[in-house]
Amino acid sequence: SYSADPNLIVALVQQEPGHVPALLQLHRISVHTGQLESAVEFLERALYAFEQAYHPTFVQRWLRGEARLSHAHPANQPFFRALHAHMTSLSRRGCTAAAVASAKLLLSLDKRDPTRALLWADVLCLRARAPKQLISLDAALGATTAPLPGWQLSLALALRTDADAKTATTKGATNPTAATASASSSAPSTSAKQGKGGGKGKASAASDAAGSRQLAHDEASEALTRALLTFPELLPAAMQAIAPSSRAATALSARWSERMLSGGG
Repeated sequence: SYSADPNLIVALVQQEPGHVPALLQLHRISVHTGQLESAVEFLERALYAFEQAYHPTFVQRWLRGEARLSHAHPANQPFFRALHAHMTSLSRRGCTAAAVASAKLLLSLDKRDPTRALLWADVLCLRARAPKQLISLDAALGATTAPLPGWQLSLALALRTDADAKTATTKGATNPTAATASASSSAPSTSAKQGKGGGKGKASAASDAAGSRQLAHDEASEALTRALLTFPELLPAAMQAIAPSSRAATALSARWSERMLSGGG
């Protein structure tokens, strides 16, 4: 199944339709030659072959995050390659949410990340507009993601995006309350007296919400600061990326690069 001649592999698959290594190699060949529809077909056939071999309780345990497979065992390696290829294929077709789900399933099997899915799982979460999934995944993986600069920057962005979403949600929830309070200002005095206690409760809730929003933004800022302090070489590139037309950012990036290259303090 590792022949350099695709025709021989096709002949093998015709005789053995469930030959997973041959199907995966045909998938790679199809991707490299631009035959994406054929690549998807070969990959789906390989995944189907794996599905027929699942233990009856494997899927339930896998979805609960309890299933484990060792990539060091040679018999398990094609399954890991197929899942990683499936994640890549879903992302290529724009199905980023499904790609994130596949990445989470893949990472749950072996926490050591043998296929290096963590190198771009963070980007998938951001593309899928699922910052909470990235945050929860980072919490579940612990120190595994600490050496990954891209992951740390993506985590800071996810925290900021989640904080902004909370702010927008809170503002949307408080505006109707303000309108209701304004409309009830013309109510009888007895209603106004009854509303004083409720007004205090609403003010306390609004204060708590503001504190929670500020805490979320502070957490995002701390994550970004920690990422830049851990990987200072990212700062010039990040500044050029976010402000390519800004003279101030370009000048500061140049000074930072010069300082890093000179090794000065």
